[in-house]
Amino acid sequence: MFKYINIGLLGILLSLKDCASFEKVEFTDPADAYRDTTKEVGIPALKYNNGDMMDGPVWWTGSNPGEELTLEQKDGYYIRFKNVGPKYTPFGQGLPGLDFSNNLAVKVKCVAEGEDMPMLCLQLDDVNGYQTNAKRPSQRIANDGKMRDYYFTLKGAWVQSWPTAHAVDPAAINKIMFFVNPGASAYNGAIKIKEIKVVPADSVKETEKIKPPAGRPGAIIDDFSGDIGAWWTTDKFFKISKTESGQLKVDIAGAGPGYECIGRGFKAINFGKAYKLKAKIRLEGTGDAPEVRIDIKDVDGYTCNAKPATNRIIPNPDGTMKEYTFSYKGRFLQTYPDMHEVDPERITDFVIFINPGKAPFTGTIYIDDIEAVYQGE
Repeated sequence: MFKYINIGLLGILLSLKDCASFEKVEFTDPADAYRDTTKEVGIPALKYNNGDMMDGPVWWTGSNPGEELTLEQKDGYYIRFKNVGPKYTPFGQGLPGLDFSNNLAVKVKCVAEGEDMPMLCLQLDDVNGYQTNAKRPSQRIANDGKMRDYYFTLKGAWVQSWPTAHAVDPAAINKIMFFVNPGASAYNGAIKIKEIKVVPADSVKETEKIKPPAGRPGAIIDDFSGDIGAWWTTDKFFKISKTESGQLKVDIAGAGPGYECIGRGFKAINFGKAYKLKAKIRLEGTGDAPEVRIDIKDVDGYTCNAKPATNRIIPNPDGTMKEYTFSYKGRFLQTYPDMHEVDPERITDFVIFINPGKAPFTGTIYIDDIEAVYQGE
């Protein structure tokens, strides 16, 4: 089986999307400026099998412990998912080297089956191994039994953010991959795909937007009574483990200046009715008191980062845990990478920063009983 990524690497991928994004990096447009024009280019993507990505090599699926992802040919492709998402497990296809540089998009005709509406995200890799992982085009797939055309526009997608910032060569693409709920809550269900086709960007039609139901009005997000497989970390800065008493132990090595972080996805919660997040936290030892910031994110990926919710974690002389409250009332707004309102009724992820953008912190904290507390109507 294809082994794509482990929990350490998936943390980096998500954190570079949600954490390091606070340090804005400017890139030229690779489609216009990156490629050396003296190089040979790939087969025009529109001409390769007339743009039909399903008329070629059989698609493969990735694998990770605790997840199941299977694909079968059944009037197209029928793909089943069990606990897929947090570990960035893909399905995809190898390509002979295609030229996607001429203002293109990828159209996927599909429908989801199951209780939830998954987020489907596209990634393209070039022949040099660079990946369009900085900002994957994405669409939420409806589960109402109706096949729809979903368009993944590639303009502005040609940038890699991990492991290094680099432009991706759109004229030499040799891999196409899709991720479901990448780095977010686990998806259990299926997607039936009728067509995957490369199309000109000027043929893109607006996809009908269907919002999933509002989330639960408050819930325990994690009491650490089970495993911690849903958590991801920024590699090398954090090491997470579970204590015998059922707490999350977070060993931190110099996190802060680059907005390094940890986080997890969860089943949607209505923060309009549960705008306060409570967590028990303890700082080990008597070192510097770090600032802990928790950003919550909605089902469409928009993050409450305009007015961050923070707490300074003070050492407790008796070594017991202290409950801290993070309030998001009046804070459902994203300002980076662009201005956008955050949907308070459908919060599905959070990201925890230690000393974000400030002095590096090294030490250990313990976390327990994270809960979105129902505040009433």
